[in-house]
Amino acid sequence: MRFLVDGKRLARVGGKWVVHREVLDEIVASLRGWGVESFDVAAFKERFGLTRKLAIPILEWLDSERVTRREGERRRLVRPRPAPTPDA
Repeated sequence: MRFLVDGKRLARVGGKWVVHREVLDEIVASLRGWGVESFDVAAFKERFGLTRKLAIPILEWLDSERVTRREGERRRLVRPRPAPTPDA
């Protein structure tokens, strides 16, 4: 499993959970397409069908990856940085 985590196919969230990167990428894409500026844990749980026990570590991972930023009891999406353009 360490090989998969090191190879970025799996991500460790919350210290004890391991989630496939494709699932996390789908969560990120869904969050970006959700159409809300901010959300709370309850809305996140409902949207993705998660228990609080797993939702909190995923939200913390999203914060650490700068996908979201915690503001009190809510999370706000962080705008993705534009891709660098090659010098001509």
